[in-house]
Amino acid sequence: MSPSAVVSDSATNHNTSNNIYTQSNATLAPSESKSNPNFLPVLIHVADAGNDRDPSPNQTALMRKVKGLLEVSKHLDHSPESVTPQCKAVVSPIRRIPTEIWAMIFVECLCYEDRCFIEAERDEAPLNVAGVCQRWRGIALSTPSLWSSIAITRTPALDNSYPRRELVSLWLSRSAPCSISFSFTIDMVRRESNLSALQDLWAGNKQNSPDQEALVGELLCCMSRWKSVQFALPFLNGYDIQTGAPLLERVKVIKGVVQSWSSFDPFIHRIWEDAPRLRIFSLRDDSDWSSRYEKDLLPVPIRLTELEIDYDWPFILCWLVLRESPELTKCNFGRFCGIDESGSHLPPVFLPKLHSLTVTSTIHSFDHGETLKLTKVLSLITAPNLKKFEMQWDNGYVHEPFMTFIARSACALTELLILSVPIPKREMKEVLEAISGSLKVLKVEVGSTGTPFGKDLLRSLTWRGPNEVFLCPNLERILLGRSAIGKRDSFFIRMVESRWHVDNGRVRLKEVEIQTSEERGPPPGFDQLESYRGEGLKLQVDYDWDVEIKSDTEGEDSD
Repeated sequence: MSPSAVVSDSATNHNTSNNIYTQSNATLAPSESKSNPNFLPVLIHVADAGNDRDPSPNQTALMRKVKGLLEVSKHLDHSPESVTPQCKAVVSPIRRIPTEIWAMIFVECLCYEDRCFIEAERDEAPLNVAGVCQRWRGIALSTPSLWSSIAITRTPALDNSYPRRELVSLWLSRSAPCSISFSFTIDMVRRESNLSALQDLWAGNKQNSPDQEALVGELLCCMSRWKSVQFALPFLNGYDIQTGAPLLERVKVIKGVVQSWSSFDPFIHRIWEDAPRLRIFSLRDDSDWSSRYEKDLLPVPIRLTELEIDYDWPFILCWLVLRESPELTKCNFGRFCGIDESGSHLPPVFLPKLHSLTVTSTIHSFDHGETLKLTKVLSLITAPNLKKFEMQWDNGYVHEPFMTFIARSACALTELLILSVPIPKREMKEVLEAISGSLKVLKVEVGSTGTPFGKDLLRSLTWRGPNEVFLCPNLERILLGRSAIGKRDSFFIRMVESRWHVDNGRVRLKEVEIQTSEERGPPPGFDQLESYRGEGLKLQVDYDWDVEIKSDTEGEDSD
């Protein structure tokens, strides 16, 4: 029996007996394989079939036959024109990988890194894996999870987007029925439009082009599949939302134009009413501060676990939002304004699950000489499980509300970050004494407002021996602005060295970072610590800060 007869017979009847398979191995001659004109087309057919889809029983039988033929044809001509290389391609192990495994591999190829959404790039998944071969393309197009995330950026003129609307439409259809995550933001980096387009955008004179409005309509049609969404205004333009978002978990809204919230607030409230899974909400206003108090977020959903609000809002509104969010675990309140005595009569809100809190004031208020007293916000909160606290831009630091908050909450803070807050030396020491046992990360940057780390405090942080008590024994990372230690460089260096040499099972200092300017440079003697870098101590100097250090002669002996 000739080789072609064996292959043809197995193609029509996959139940061919093993006797015929043995006979094909026994009767094959090299000359027959080289001279038979029907052998190559059959092999090409098998190779193409196996490449298009998973091997069927018939194709599996053929592949076994080809493998047997290869065993007895080891001495055939191995030139590119010969049959043997194509035979080997047919029986390659990669053809036996199931579709489900390929789909899992393709999903693992998605490159998120620091991005929350997938960018449509030709050299990245899913577009690159869909262009390899016919079988891979078929698997990619039939795997909805590959297409369940996309990043869309509009030009400042709001007349175009990347990727184009046609590709976004395909992306959305390929993701069905999976949930979909997307960002729909304005590209301020490429700046494809001219300066006048940017000025019109910032002035609020721009609206989405008809093509972009059609794209918004397509995104809204998929609202029932939304999972995580981020968009920059303008987004809506008179759409009547008829459906909810039952799968929605995260929403981030960016307002980068001077645009009224009147048409947007109802949309947010509609989402809150029909999004039972919503847990994370973020609202950031990057426009100017000419329209204070016009946002209306009440009532907020009581299911929120993470809340980030970065726009001008008054003291009383903060209390109302906290009262309606008892499940919060992470909270970031930015750009406070209107902090006065109006909230002094309000009882603190009990937030048992809150573990991260950040409060920031309106930076522009410094230009108008307004004293904010940001620490008064802490009188609104009781957080017994708080682990991380960060405070920024408080030009009217009040010590009593901060200490009362720590005492009332009885929380074991592990991270404390104080940036651009003029906290005096004595008050800084009292704060550290109150949280000494639990603190692991300390970051203090006060700019030119003072030097909170006096000699007495640096001595208290210095380890002096196995039986000596010192502040913050579990401290692992310390990040200080150059001005935070003033002229007390030798005390700071001695403190770092001592905490690197602690023994008796105590926690070692692992990282030291100094924020300074190019003009000032690191503290004198900082190079002495370089010898510990090879032993594992991480040292870093950040030159991004323009630090101005005052003469710091007052109180030098009274620390």
